[in-house]
Amino acid sequence: MIRETPELKNNPDLAPLRRKLLKEPQAFYAELRDRLQKDRGTTPASLIRLSAANSILGHLTNEIGDRRDALRAFEESTAIRQRLVDEKPGNGDFLTGLADALMDLGAMRRDMNQTAKALESYGKALEIRERPAKSKPWPVRYRVQIARCHSQIGTLLGAMGRTAESIASYERAYDIQERLATENPSNIQFQTEMAWTRGNIARQQPSGPSYKDAIEKILVIHERLAREKPSVAWYQRDLAWAYHTLGFLQASAGHPAEALVLHEKAKVIQERLVRDQPSVTRYQSDLAETCRSIGSGLEATGRLPEGIGSCKQALDIGGRLTDSHPSVAQFRSNLVETYLDLGSLQIKAGSQAEAMASLEKALALSERLTRDDPANAHFSTNLAGSHHDIGDLFFMVGRTEEAWADAFEIGPAERKAQVAPALRHWRDDFDLVGIRDDRELTKLPEHEQAGFRKLWADVDQLLASVEANDGQKGKH
Repeated sequence: MIRETPELKNNPDLAPLRRKLLKEPQAFYAELRDRLQKDRGTTPASLIRLSAANSILGHLTNEIGDRRDALRAFEESTAIRQRLVDEKPGNGDFLTGLADALMDLGAMRRDMNQTAKALESYGKALEIRERPAKSKPWPVRYRVQIARCHSQIGTLLGAMGRTAESIASYERAYDIQERLATENPSNIQFQTEMAWTRGNIARQQPSGPSYKDAIEKILVIHERLAREKPSVAWYQRDLAWAYHTLGFLQASAGHPAEALVLHEKAKVIQERLVRDQPSVTRYQSDLAETCRSIGSGLEATGRLPEGIGSCKQALDIGGRLTDSHPSVAQFRSNLVETYLDLGSLQIKAGSQAEAMASLEKALALSERLTRDDPANAHFSTNLAGSHHDIGDLFFMVGRTEEAWADAFEIGPAERKAQVAPALRHWRDDFDLVGIRDDRELTKLPEHEQAGFRKLWADVDQLLASVEANDGQKGKH
């Protein structure tokens, strides 16, 4: 009942009721699991019951309890299914059960920011799903699960920065989904999943050959679904997502005005969804992301103050989501990007103190995300971006030593030992010295000439400061 009722599942104000409704079945399956374990039954039927009890317990605990306990339940379920397969490797039902358990385990690991382990689980599930049938083709349900495995693997590879592999996985998912949609034209779910996958591909290669194809397929499918089923909120959500994604593609292609129009269309739908169903966190998260994109679009079209206002709106929504759901890494990651965008706009507006506050908040959140999931390249990229932007701001206000220290991600105690040798190398390196020659500089655009001169002035000033403070004398 709870899983099928978004208002009950997602509303933080109803958390006590949710826990109360789930507490009894959670206790029942915990007791059943313990009883089955004590019975030490080794027949396949008893082991299957024990695995199923662990699986259900994992789902229930994930809803109302400690996620670490849920993870252990899924791990136990998977281990039992693996034991059954090891004893009878040719049993198709046992293999299917193991693949199902691995997908549950992969989803749990993904949600707990264990990106590398989640990828391993989905990879094993896919290997099982793709084992060729000897006497008959795969049933539709197997093909659906294979496509979903490829899609999840694509998402995880993308998070790890392995873009080419990610796109390849999404393409394999799309090929299966397209065939399923063609064979079953009345099945809306197949068409929806195909559209989502095409969008994920387009997001990673905005200027690639799929750009025009993505525009046509995503928008046509989602507009038709929303038109045929106007009362289905999720189809309206998908249409807004399509507008948002196409806006992202337009912005990436250097068309900020066109992107802004698409993002505004998405926002109109998302605001209505949030107004009608304020408890659904996905709708709020979508709206926050669109507001952030609109902020960038407004700045790119010469409306900086409005852009800052839109970013602050995204920050308000994202902040509330993060406060209500502190364990959801995606909400915190989105908040990091909002703080980074807001800081950038505040710098352009000359609000340096406010920009520093925004960037420092982005840095604190990024450090925690990267510590929790070091394999996630997206989190690491945002952490590096936070340091970079703070360093740039230090340079702007004349705090050059702190700027270089932040760029190296080091504290004051390590500054002299690590920064000074690097600066001496840059100052004395022949190739770098060569670019300081006026004749070489005149070959560059004026703004780049000024940038190089300022860089080397900052290097000389910082090196003199470090060496003076360290009592170092003589020529280096």
